[in-house]
Amino acid sequence: MNGRGRRPPLSPRGSARERFLAQRGRSLADDGLAAMFRALAAGAQKGDLGDETAYLAEEVVGMTSYLSPGERRALAVALMASMIALRQGCTRLPLAGGTDGYLGRIVAALNKDNVLGARPAQILSEIRKLASAMTFDRLIGVAGEDRPLVVENDHLYQQRVLEAENALVARVRDRLAGDTAPLDAAGVEIVADVAGSAAHPLSDEQRGAVSAALAGRLTIVTGGPGTGKTSVIASIVRAAWRLGLDADDIALAGPTGKSVNRMTTSLHDTLGALLHPAPADEKLAEAALEARTLHRLLGYRPQSRSFRHHENHPLRATLVIVDEASMIDLALMERLLRALRTDARLVLLGDADQLPSVDAGAVLRDLVSALPGHTVRLTRSYRMDPSDPAGRAILRAAARVNQGASPLPSDREDTTHVRLRELGAKASGLLGLLDDWFRDHVIGDGAWNRLRARVYRAEDGRIVAADAADAAQLAALFERHRILTITRRLATGADAVNRHLHGRVLAASTADRAPDLYPGEPVVMRSNDYVRGLFNGDQGLILRVDEDGRGQRFRAVFPGPDGWRVFPIDPLRSELELGFAMTVHKSQGSELDHVTVLLPLADLPLLTREMLYTALTRARRSVTIAGSRKLLATAARRPTERLSGLADKLR
Repeated sequence: MNGRGRRPPLSPRGSARERFLAQRGRSLADDGLAAMFRALAAGAQKGDLGDETAYLAEEVVGMTSYLSPGERRALAVALMASMIALRQGCTRLPLAGGTDGYLGRIVAALNKDNVLGARPAQILSEIRKLASAMTFDRLIGVAGEDRPLVVENDHLYQQRVLEAENALVARVRDRLAGDTAPLDAAGVEIVADVAGSAAHPLSDEQRGAVSAALAGRLTIVTGGPGTGKTSVIASIVRAAWRLGLDADDIALAGPTGKSVNRMTTSLHDTLGALLHPAPADEKLAEAALEARTLHRLLGYRPQSRSFRHHENHPLRATLVIVDEASMIDLALMERLLRALRTDARLVLLGDADQLPSVDAGAVLRDLVSALPGHTVRLTRSYRMDPSDPAGRAILRAAARVNQGASPLPSDREDTTHVRLRELGAKASGLLGLLDDWFRDHVIGDGAWNRLRARVYRAEDGRIVAADAADAAQLAALFERHRILTITRRLATGADAVNRHLHGRVLAASTADRAPDLYPGEPVVMRSNDYVRGLFNGDQGLILRVDEDGRGQRFRAVFPGPDGWRVFPIDPLRSELELGFAMTVHKSQGSELDHVTVLLPLADLPLLTREMLYTALTRARRSVTIAGSRKLLATAARRPTERLSGLADKLR
């Protein structure tokens, strides 16, 4: 603390710099460079970046004492803008455009009230001059040069991102250049038999997707919610097995534990539902294929942040099928293609209209846009039947959002299945909504109280079969209706909602203490735990469990192919979060009967058309949107900006 009881401003160059300046009667707050970065740090928070990004930029700019103040300002803003763009999922930052363009809007946010001593138009001009003149040869270069920032085709990239993008483009081109011939007569006959012998025979478009996947070295299958993508996966595997592939030749993968569990379950259920299984189907069922997360498939090594499989040690599989591909970011997709054999077939399935990946890139959307000849679109929804009023209402709402309109039905339409609950600006509106939700969907008819109060027996780390049905019934209560939020933070974020509902659980219990996790509560994994086989997005429960007759304890339990697995809470505590509410991003891949979508109280850049579409299409029966009608319309008009060079380069 300084003499006036106030902490001096932070600086990446630390207290020695503060002491040096103090000897000259100055402080960090008076230093021009430090003051500029304090202003930039405030603007960075609006771009969902922490102070550490400003400190990193300050360290870089601090190495360029030979530059003029205007040049240093331009470099500082360019660095910060590139980090904000990357945080927002863009792979590149366009240098063209005026103050209303993408870069111009970032500059305006960083320079609110002209705190940087210049107007946005002047700063934009300085950045363009910097990029075109290559004045700062140690920091900015052109493609192929070893520089932190690289300019390519009037776009500013971080070097590592440009390398990943260009590498992915090259690998996709190589894969397409070696595309195989269409199926021969025997293959066509196998596809026809597989498509017709399924419990629910495949449609023509699904059959076309299976044929394309078996013939091409890269096939993209995209479609909205419930359009039968999982049925296509099972049929591809059945046909490939009859064509002579075995368990080692086929790899099933997804970006999350939830997606791979669903792939595995769907394949086994499809084989079990066959009315007249062929000998090949029986052998496939005996093989018990299981999907793996992409990180596990590629052999991710957390300690070194490297992968076991790559171009010099490729995967053995000759058919790789990846579900929920919209969630795969640029870097991971490039790693996947790098690890494939040159003769392997890759099939990517997902909804290109959904939210793109959390990290940089919109790879599935770009591939669908750039490669129509290698893309199969599924259009008929089986989850939300258009002949059913509920399914029809949700499909109509999703279509409206995709067209940039509010999802709410008109005055002449039924509002039973898609409706708005306006909360107002006061906290009481939000708390009233949450209390109503807890009363109606948790307390309900008393099943939750009964199921959470009992003790579940476990043997050898699994809930015994006699008790597993009750655990599944309790989990089903939360699968029927979930609250989806736009953010984790803020009053309307998942963290705050879960804290409030946790308080309701404790108030409804007879506990003499207030543990942070209590029996009857849903939980979600927030990261991958490779040792325990639990993955980001996996959903479980907190239960009272008696393990091997040793007395009851609070335990976390998660479903798996071999039953409900039991884990002590303490080793998992940092990896668990409550799951009454979850972000829309975290809900991707979920299928729920009902959802409540909680909008923020004020507009946020995260609130976009794709966010609404993804939230709406999690539901089968009804959607309640809680928030402002005006904000809802604003979100529907705003598409997610994921600026990327992938599609342009592939075209």
